[in-house]
Amino acid sequence: MRDDAGNLRPSIELAWSRLKKRDESDIAQRSKAMLTYAGLQLCFMNNEYVIILQDERVITIEGKPTNPFFEAVILHYLVNAKDIDPAGKMISFRDLEGGNFYYSAFRARTLTPILDRFGQSSREFLMAGEFMKGSVVKMGDTAIRIQIFPRLSVTIVLWEGDDEIPPSVNILFDSTAGYHLPTEDLAAIGSILASQFIRNADHIPKN
Repeated sequence: MRDDAGNLRPSIELAWSRLKKRDESDIAQRSKAMLTYAGLQLCFMNNEYVIILQDERVITIEGKPTNPFFEAVILHYLVNAKDIDPAGKMISFRDLEGGNFYYSAFRARTLTPILDRFGQSSREFLMAGEFMKGSVVKMGDTAIRIQIFPRLSVTIVLWEGDDEIPPSVNILFDSTAGYHLPTEDLAAIGSILASQFIRNADHIPKN
């Protein structure tokens, strides 16, 4: 999935077409979205969105428009989500179907930016995760689990570097992630997540 509006438009239109052929209650059950009088209400990275099928609109809970990149990911989740709970088994991006094919882009757009920003600062890493209501997980030197969608979470694991060992980072997915989104969209989510983490860190007071 390309992250510019022009290339996203055919994918967005196809997703709308598929969703409008399905029953809203079925979509809600599969995705764990809430069916409200306004439309489907869905939490995406700690923010609430309303999806109005009749008007083909995705808006924030405050009524603001959504950028095409977010719209595409949200719609793809609604199209693909299955009534399947997390298995509790964590896998790396390479273990996803086609993960090796997308890995170089995933590394460049997700892992490298996180590593460059937080490789020497687990404190900022944890504080940035707190902005997204992430939960601390006992993995690596430190790790944060972020709820992306109701049926999809990711865990960012950081190994902080020192004078002898370079820092490293990994993002782990529940083994059921592929039931809810194709790997290309999971890569896009990684890019969004990295940008949000870095943006949050820029607002942390320097002590």
